[in-house]
Amino acid sequence: MRRFVAFIWATAVLFYIVGVLRGVEDIAPFLCPIYWETTKIKPQPSPPSDTENEKDYLDEVPEVVEEDTPEEGEERIRFVGTAFFVSSDIVITAAHVLPIPVWDEPPPPPDEVIIPKIRIGDKFYTLTPLLVAPQERDIAVCKVEGYESPKYLKVDYTLPKVLEKTRIYSFFPSRDIQDEYGAVPQPVVWEAKVANPNFAAKWGISTPTVVKMLLLRPAAWNGASGSPIIHRGKAIAVLVGIIPNASLLLAEPLATVKDSISPLLSRARKKEAQRGRQRR
Repeated sequence: MRRFVAFIWATAVLFYIVGVLRGVEDIAPFLCPIYWETTKIKPQPSPPSDTENEKDYLDEVPEVVEEDTPEEGEERIRFVGTAFFVSSDIVITAAHVLPIPVWDEPPPPPDEVIIPKIRIGDKFYTLTPLLVAPQERDIAVCKVEGYESPKYLKVDYTLPKVLEKTRIYSFFPSRDIQDEYGAVPQPVVWEAKVANPNFAAKWGISTPTVVKMLLLRPAAWNGASGSPIIHRGKAIAVLVGIIPNASLLLAEPLATVKDSISPLLSRARKKEAQRGRQRR
């Protein structure tokens, strides 16, 4: 009897592990880690007060230098969050994952340029923001330059009910796997239950405002920002923050920016259909 029970437990565990591994394999095509590539800019010399030295000044051409050796405590290319494809070349992420100049007006002094990129395998592709939601929200939609994903997530603007289960697809920086850019983010899948679908939280990029957000448990980790919240197979929200002491996480419902996202996705679908007809 004990052997039979042990066999049943072992079989259940095996099926669970296989299911999780399959889930991780399934998310790989439409999930991508976001990196910041920082380029230092050599400061331009001040104009000379003596006009006789004007020629020497003009000969000093400002130079953009991409440092091979980062400053102490910094990385030239570093992992900052997660994004997910919603069309072949459009991704959604959290707005705070993007560099400050994208949504800050006026931008900071150009002593360095930070370019957001996604990583697919060993290659990096630049992100061009198409939409950064109003300052009280935390959602950004970006175009991927030079890459088309074979798979992407469908979007739904319906909110789940309390205690309904959702799945979160994300990246976790594994310290056991390193490359020249540091810890290599590994895809992970986990379940989270809805604690409150209309949680009032003070949130925002530069103008925090009380807004309705999706509250789930358990919490995530740093680097999970921008991950999709999946309900019934579709992306319904973007993970934007955690409440570690209470083991809770906050997510921005895609419904809050439906009027802005829908036209972008409709145009993307039409372009994909046209490309498909041209290939035939």
